[in-house]
Amino acid sequence: MYKPYHDSFLLPSVVFREPDGGWVVGRVAQRNRALHPSRVFRSLKRHLWDPEFRAIVAGVEYTPAQLSAQILAKLQEIAQAA
Repeated sequence: MYKPYHDSFLLPSVVFREPDGGWVVGRVAQRNRALHPSRVFRSLKRHLWDPEFRAIVAGVEYTPAQLSAQILAKLQEIAQAA
């Protein structure tokens, strides 16, 4: 059976902002949490419906929708590659 993402069907809802401005999501983002905690945000789904919530990632403020868009873009990339 084909497992599209690092031998798994699951893509953790974790985002990591790279120093060059790129985004990394999922398990790789989780692994970066220990080394670069200010560049990682997790528990995103808990805040999706809170219009006042803002996450600070790498010193920049983001809405949950903006961070979710990074995860959805990765899911789209995986689906198109399958």
